[in-house]
Amino acid sequence: MPALAVALMLGALKVGVLNPISSVMTARFNALEDSILRSRGDSFMTVGQGGLWIRERTEEGQHVLHARAARQNDAELAQVLVIRFGHQDEFLERLDARSAHLKPGYWELRDVVVTSTTGRPDVRAAIRIPTHLTIQNIQDSFASPETMSFWELPGFIRILENAGFSAVKHRLYWHALLASPLLLTAMVLIAATFSLRLTRRGGTLLWASSGLFTGFLLYFMSDIVFAMGLSARIPEVLAAWAPASVTMLLGLTSLLHLEDG
Repeated sequence: MPALAVALMLGALKVGVLNPISSVMTARFNALEDSILRSRGDSFMTVGQGGLWIRERTEEGQHVLHARAARQNDAELAQVLVIRFGHQDEFLERLDARSAHLKPGYWELRDVVVTSTTGRPDVRAAIRIPTHLTIQNIQDSFASPETMSFWELPGFIRILENAGFSAVKHRLYWHALLASPLLLTAMVLIAATFSLRLTRRGGTLLWASSGLFTGFLLYFMSDIVFAMGLSARIPEVLAAWAPASVTMLLGLTSLLHLEDG
């Protein structure tokens, strides 16, 4: 019981205190890596309560795109606003569109109202804006779950889902953090199964090796289940909680069998 209590406290400390600290440091590392090593300065994307914001530089200058909602499956944005600037950051025109579809190499805006520097609106059926982005780039550019603390993830998950994007990765990571204290206590039970056996019976090296192999096997299976949840083959809640729950049941069963002789 003392070992289980310590494992639970360590798990709670990891989730509530260490995870927010590590998320801040990971986010800072990713920002430095993108700006220094990968030189990703041509585009910037963020999602918030107001929708999706994208800033991108092209051969014609740069533009800022804002959309209220999105449908990820067919790469369609709704209620789109685009402001275009020249190479010297001078205002060129404003585009208000009913929708925007991401095609290979360009955005296709439909039912567009164009407002140039003259201030006169011009209605057009469709306009193309060049882009280097893909739907995968947009999805990957959102903050990864590792860069967000345990306390921030639920709000960010709601924002992503309201904007029309998939939040499977973030929801799975959040449930995995919740289940980590249970997984630690389960590993304590597994360790007790292999360490409480009387050493005078011999086979100590075999039992220690079996314990190590079992630990690696459980973590390996946990990664497999996590990957299945990430690919939406199984529900996220099941993928996050199943490894900890199954390990706990195995540990309890093995320990009770050992105690009963």
